[in-house]
Amino acid sequence: MQFYECKKFITDLKNLQKKCKGKDLNKAIKEEIKTLIKTRKIEEIKPVLYRYKDLVMFKTRIEGCQKGKRGGYRLIWAFSKKKNIVLFIRIYSKSEMSNISNKQLEDDLIDCL
Repeated sequence: MQFYECKKFITDLKNLQKKCKGKDLNKAIKEEIKTLIKTRKIEEIKPVLYRYKDLVMFKTRIEGCQKGKRGGYRLIWAFSKKKNIVLFIRIYSKSEMSNISNKQLEDDLIDCL
């Protein structure tokens, strides 16, 4: 499985990493996504934000550096089963941003590709 990171994701991750001293967020995220893909059929992962042919975009809760739901992060990522690639698009703290608009997600995906 190959992982690719969008510029926005890299910027988001750097900002969040500052709050997570002693924890490698990038490694933790990759391990969590690998486990998620291996243990669940891709069709069962919810919510699906976008689907085009083999590419499916998801929003997944990732454990943050603080305890509780407010300490969690939201990861926007896409997966192509056929090509066996994962594309990390955005990551943000739920306490800082409740949601990203569909328009913003579309723009971020286009910028990434």
